[in-house]
Amino acid sequence: MLKISTIIASALAGLVATADPSQVMAHEFTVAIVGDGLADDPATHVAEVVRGFILATDENDGHAFETSDGHLGGRDVQIWVLPPGGATAVAELVGTPRTTADIALLLGPVPSAMGIGDAALGLRTIHVRPAVLPSPETREASGFAGRFMALFGRGPTDAAAQGYNAARRIDHAIRVAGDLETRAAIRAALAETEGGMDW
Repeated sequence: MLKISTIIASALAGLVATADPSQVMAHEFTVAIVGDGLADDPATHVAEVVRGFILATDENDGHAFETSDGHLGGRDVQIWVLPPGGATAVAELVGTPRTTADIALLLGPVPSAMGIGDAALGLRTIHVRPAVLPSPETREASGFAGRFMALFGRGPTDAAAQGYNAARRIDHAIRVAGDLETRAAIRAALAETEGGMDW
C-alpha cells in the first residue's frame, strides 16, 4: 500500500508537469529597474530609486519572512537591477528575479540605446517611465517621508520618491487589470497615472 505522502507527491508532480508555465508564474513577477545611460552618479541614483520602490512593496501585502522583494498588486515582486551591480548598496534586496523582466522601469534612455539586450527586456516586457511626482508638501502629508525615514534612517531624495511612485503605479495597474497576463490593461492603467497619482 502506497503511503499518503507518496500519493500526494505524485499528484503534485503531475500537476506541475501539466501546468501552463504562465499560470505557474502568475503569483510573482519581475520588475527590472534599469539605470543604463544615467549621467550623474548612476549607482547612487538607482540605489535611491530601489529604496523608494522597496518602501512601496511592503505597504499593502507585506509579511514577515518574505523570500521576495515585497508585494505589488497582491503578488510577489522580484526586483532586478540593471545593469548588474547598479545598486549593490541596497542590502534589502533578497528576492530571486527571473532573467526576463515582466515590467521594466526605465530611468535612462530609450531601450534601443541600451546595451541590455532582448534577453532581459523582451517583447512582452512592459516599459514604464518615471511619472509626475506629487509636490514635496503632498508627499510629506501622505507620510511618505516619515515611513522612508523609519525604514532607512534618513529623509528621502527625489530619486527615492520616483521609485516609490513607480511602484505605487505598478501596484495600481495590476489591481485594475486583475492579473499579470492582461498586458494591454496594465499598460492602459499605467498611462492613466503618468500625469500623477495620489499617495
